[in-house]
Amino acid sequence: MKKNISLLLIAASLLFSGCEDGFYDVYNDFTGPVQSVEMRSSASVVVGSTERLTAVVYPSMTPNKNVSWMSDNPAVASVDSTGLVTGNTVDQSTIIRVTTEDGGFTAECLVTVVPVPIPVETWTVDNSISVGRGLQVQLTRDFTPANATNTEMSWRSSNSAVAAVDSSGLVIGVATGTAVITVTSVHWGLSASCDVTVVDQALTVTYNANGGSGTVPVDSNTYTAGATVTAGGGGSLSMAGHTFSHWNTKSDGTGSSVNQNDTFTIGVQNVTLYAIYSSTYTVTYSANGGSGTVPVDSNNYTAGAPVTSKSASSLSMAGHTFSHWNTMSNGSGNSIAQNAIFVMGTQNVTLYAQWNPVTIYYITFDKNDNAATGTMPEQGIPGGTTANLTSVQFAKTGWIFAGWATSPTGPAAYADGANYPMGTSNVTLFAKWNPPVVYAIGDRGPAGGWVFYDKGVYSDGWRYLEAAVDDSPMAYAYSPQGQTVGASSTAVGGGYSNTLAIINTYPSIVSAAKYCVTYNGGGMTDWFLPSTGELGLMFNRGIIPPEKFYWSSSEYDLSNSYYFDSGGINYFLKTNTCDVRPIRAF
Repeated sequence: MKKNISLLLIAASLLFSGCEDGFYDVYNDFTGPVQSVEMRSSASVVVGSTERLTAVVYPSMTPNKNVSWMSDNPAVASVDSTGLVTGNTVDQSTIIRVTTEDGGFTAECLVTVVPVPIPVETWTVDNSISVGRGLQVQLTRDFTPANATNTEMSWRSSNSAVAAVDSSGLVIGVATGTAVITVTSVHWGLSASCDVTVVDQALTVTYNANGGSGTVPVDSNTYTAGATVTAGGGGSLSMAGHTFSHWNTKSDGTGSSVNQNDTFTIGVQNVTLYAIYSSTYTVTYSANGGSGTVPVDSNNYTAGAPVTSKSASSLSMAGHTFSHWNTMSNGSGNSIAQNAIFVMGTQNVTLYAQWNPVTIYYITFDKNDNAATGTMPEQGIPGGTTANLTSVQFAKTGWIFAGWATSPTGPAAYADGANYPMGTSNVTLFAKWNPPVVYAIGDRGPAGGWVFYDKGVYSDGWRYLEAAVDDSPMAYAYSPQGQTVGASSTAVGGGYSNTLAIINTYPSIVSAAKYCVTYNGGGMTDWFLPSTGELGLMFNRGIIPPEKFYWSSSEYDLSNSYYFDSGGINYFLKTNTCDVRPIRAF
């Protein structure tokens, strides 16, 4: 049965619940079974010290308010039967849980064990400063020991009309006069003061050659504190083995640096700017056994300056090709490619030409079909160079030579007599043969796809295009954004080169092009992503439906590529997904 309680009892209940643990809502007081228990959700306790947690059981007049206490990790913080928590392991947290005897209701508090506070012993600030009217100076408060805790501070000015200060100690000169800035420790009761003088005076800037020779700039102007000054030029100053670098407010360069002709803000004192010089170094080149005109670099460089290495196009060595430059004649130093940028160190550099002996590698031509006849000798080409392939001397009755492939089952990669780039190993090229079969538009092709294009004759190893019967099993993105891949062709017959460009740029990215080149429909492995022109033909032939969006291999720009829908061409972000329909040439 509900019982009325006096206002005095309510106030007492609120006062009790507000101690340490915050205020709790007052429930309707009545005697009956326990309905809930509450306590604060988080607390901190100093390691080695205690903190009292208080549980409030509702309803407040219930006859059984007995509770039990438990810690999830007593090694971090333990709790006794009265809710007194002891911190055991610093910088760790655990849950303290209270459970009512009546009804088993629980409440949790996340307890964090914090380190013992370390008091500040000394508290200091600059004794005095001068600041120009309208200027700012940052005061820095120092304290010991360095690992002291609770170092929060407050700043105040004795006269903000003369010198104001913000919460970080930044002093602003407001009007000429004096003021005292005081910084006070919020927790430890310490304070320190700085006498501030706000000035408004005429200031000068002078220049010093600092051991160099030449004409030193002269500035006959006078400045007020806070004025903008343009530094004089140092181009007429010199020092043997050095070049003028910049100005500095100290002769040893440890002050504030100012570049010539740059602006700086003058403070509240006269300024002397000292010339600072940098050592200079040279770059020379050596043919290192080669012949021809050795490059010449007449520049002088400072340490850290970028240097672009010269071209070696005018050098040669019999039986060798130029490889790169090196800082040691035997190639054991730092290697630098021609026309590459390197950073100048702290000594002169000689770059020696490095030569690679020419190695001849051989191409073996394979008929790739026992029915083919004829022989072809191996063709030798120097590694790293290109040469036209020997004209095909194989024949297969009734079949058409379609080009050379790099594997027995791969597509034709090189036409008859094409220019071939030789690498650094022997290779075998395999003849590809086109059957004499004539296909009509709409026929099924060799891979079981739909023939949708006939260019009339075999050239570049193909005559027909066939499209896979089905789309890819899921939608694919074109590629990541932010880079063009060179897949610019929109023409019929351009899809294959576009696809190679995409794969060469992103060989491991799962993309529309990647799906096509790994598709093996009909047992064929030479599928590719169609161009916009090829997709248009597929739409006109009824091979792709108008309600779907299909990626083309034709790139629009850095971020977008073309897609085809409802018989039209549009573009959007490469990271979007569209349907994919592979095609192949044969």
